Amino acid sequence: MPKGLAELAEPTRMSLYRHLQERRPESVGRDEAAAALGISRSLAAFHLDQLVRAGLVEVEYRRLHSRTGPGAGRPSKLYRPVGSELSLSVPPRRYDLASRVLARTVRGLGRSAVRRLEKEARLVGQGLGHGGGHAELMAVLATEGYSPREMSADEIGLRNCPFDALATESVEPVCAMSAALIEGLIAGTGADTESRLTSTPGWCCVRLRRLAAAEG
Repeated sequence: MPKGLAELAEPTRMSLYRHLQERRPESVGRDEAAAALGISRSLAAFHLDQLVRAGLVEVEYRRLHSRTGPGAGRPSKLYRPVGSELSLSVPPRRYDLASRVLARTVRGLGRSAVRRLEKEARLVGQGLGHGGGHAELMAVLATEGYSPREMSADEIGLRNCPFDALATESVEPVCAMSAALIEGLIAGTGADTESRLTSTPGWCCVRLRRLAAAEG
């Protein structure tokens, strides 16, 4: 775990760190970070650099345009979080270890166990919705850690997989569980949306499509 985790106790710093996580794997410049939080560029720069010093964020320098040579300007200072996630519990809890054991067990039991897992995940997902439609769907996805992103009028990408570390252990059952959970959530919210499995590095394995927007 990076040192300096106490830096996240400062509200602006925590908000900036969350924004960086939502934008992952892309790097974020000072202007974008300031606009996202509604603060000045200098204040955003100060807090971002504090996160860098704490070891929570790393920096890269890159031009945000294709111009080169004289007049192209200096490369921009961009920020991205170190690693994919942070977890802190006092005293230590090893839910991740228990989850790895359970995922491996389900994988070893074969397709029938995965189907049962999908059924239960669908029920859990449905229980998270209360008929609030698209707005509720997006809010619950954000709350549960999927970091939904409107890619176009009808397509929604999920920038984060809440089960990413677990998926590296057992890809098939974990992705099946996540997909079923989202299917259930769509049913529970009543959103006019469909989901499908996809493979995009750095993104969740599920992609959503708004049917009403596509038809309109």
